[in-house]
Amino acid sequence: MNSNKTSILKAAAILGIPILLLFLYQYSPLEIQLNSWTLKKMDQESEIPSISIKPKEKLASSQKISAKEKKKNHEDQVISQNQAAPDTTNGITNVLRKSTVAEKKVNSIPQRILLLGDSETGGLKYPLNDYCVANGHKLEAVFTWFSASILNFGYSNKVDEILNKYKPSLVIFVVGLNEMYVRDLKRRKEAAELFLQKLGDTPYLWVGPANFTLDKGINSVFEATAAPGSFLLSKDLELPRGRDQRHPNKEGYKIWMDYIANYIQTTNAYPFNFLPPSQEHVKMQGRIIFANAAKDKGY
Repeated sequence: MNSNKTSILKAAAILGIPILLLFLYQYSPLEIQLNSWTLKKMDQESEIPSISIKPKEKLASSQKISAKEKKKNHEDQVISQNQAAPDTTNGITNVLRKSTVAEKKVNSIPQRILLLGDSETGGLKYPLNDYCVANGHKLEAVFTWFSASILNFGYSNKVDEILNKYKPSLVIFVVGLNEMYVRDLKRRKEAAELFLQKLGDTPYLWVGPANFTLDKGINSVFEATAAPGSFLLSKDLELPRGRDQRHPNKEGYKIWMDYIANYIQTTNAYPFNFLPPSQEHVKMQGRIIFANAAKDKGY
């Protein structure tokens, strides 16, 4: 029994004493040299070597990260799509969340807005006026040119006169309803370019018509002519229509205006605050001007 204890003590001494000596040497200022060899000490500031990952483990980890990134990218894309287009189910628009608008830090300077266009401006002016009042902007004037096309606005001097008189900070231009079937697209493009020359440096949002039928290319002409971020395509909106089946009804114009306001805050080249109004049918601010292309084409 005593011999076993003695053997264990000897073994512990044989293993323990060298370890103890190495430990003391590690923290001592002395260095042990044997001929040209120096017993190196462990660097106290060095980190413990990391454990290498096997290739299969690395691949699995990469796949997991990739899957998470794909999911996040998909969610971001869905959010972006939901913000870009309204949900028109049952004629109700899901407007951009107010929190998102606040986060964007868009321009809060009061705007002087001029609404120009064909007969569709006649219905848009009411919800537009509500938006202006609610957000501290002013609807300076509305020029509704019944039966008009881009030819009237491009070749006439009426636009020049109105721009010089009201000097808007933004022009909202709505045209195309009367050009669903036109095929002289080259001529329409020339007129569209002339219209933009009239605007000069004035910021604008060109709103395409709320199509009652498929057009023959007029939307493509307008979109190609307008500056990037300054054209809003409306032809895919499902808007409740009035009795003539060509124009939206009252609710349809409101949905359309919500869509336009959403675009102004999120995508337009000249964004500014345009939150949904808490009150509707407020007193009209600006002057209402009418013309009829059937009697006065303007050129």
